[in-house]
Amino acid sequence: MTQGATDRDDNTEIPNDTRSTTARRRVVLHPRTAAARQQDRARSFGGHVRGYTVDTDDVLELVRRQRRVSLRYLAIILVPLVTFAIGLSFIPALGRIRPFGFIPLPWLVLGPVTLFSIVILAFFHERSALRIENDWSDQQHAKRPDRSST
Repeated sequence: MTQGATDRDDNTEIPNDTRSTTARRRVVLHPRTAAARQQDRARSFGGHVRGYTVDTDDVLELVRRQRRVSLRYLAIILVPLVTFAIGLSFIPALGRIRPFGFIPLPWLVLGPVTLFSIVILAFFHERSALRIENDWSDQQHAKRPDRSST
């Protein structure tokens, strides 16, 4: 033990010169990842997110809420596109329509209309995801004990 000190968690030896320069930090892993299972943190309490100690169930709920919003916006894009593609296969005359006289309707729908729709929906999706994250952060802050008196 003359060459280094032992780490308290896993009893591995750390050289003295790196022990003073590296700070120990806690990383929150998604509870279903292989790394989380390997480190035996699959459903443990005590992860550290944005300065808050949180339960992994709370983190999972945040991920679920953001996933729901993401899938909703994905459906807003995919459902009209798939419907239009199916409509083109059943009604081939749609492919010959030229709304402005020179651009075929499929090119117009699949080009600029889709692109600008994705950009606009991405803007609203980002706002929704940030709102969810801020609400979750406020809930975590409300759960945290007041440390101003200490």
